[in-house]
Amino acid sequence: GGDYDGLGVVQGSHLAVVFTDGPNAGPCTVWNFDIGDKGAFALWASTADGRVGNELVTHDRAAGVSGTYAGSLKGGDGATRPASFTVAPQGNAYQVSWSDGSRGVGLLNGNYLAVASGGPHCHVVSYQLTPNHLQGLWATSGGKVLGSEEANLRR
Repeated sequence: GGDYDGLGVVQGSHLAVVFTDGPNAGPCTVWNFDIGDKGAFALWASTADGRVGNELVTHDRAAGVSGTYAGSLKGGDGATRPASFTVAPQGNAYQVSWSDGSRGVGLLNGNYLAVASGGPHCHVVSYQLTPNHLQGLWATSGGKVLGSEEANLRR
């Protein structure tokens, strides 16, 4: 139990959510990467100001999800900037490190990499969406073990 604040983005059949330990924990960003054979496309949103954007990066999937990604980031202001980050295993979770020095926690759910960034108060959950049902995996910032949860729609 407990109270959590969160923000999510849907891509395909997956919902990625960043959640914090309460209403005044600080700003976070959630990323929902659809990982393909040659790269990834992400939708992202920030709790700081409600900005949303996308990111398109290249990566050779033959190396697995780990490695360096490079491409472009389009922000809520419409401007496109270069982007690069590295994904490294951290137990069953992943540490994601951007070229600007920011870091996040990620988890792989099928072909989707869900990432939360913004500080140690930012955690991530990835739900697979099916009619009337959510099947989720979650990781806490700095954590190495994944948790799981599921929920059914109440009518």
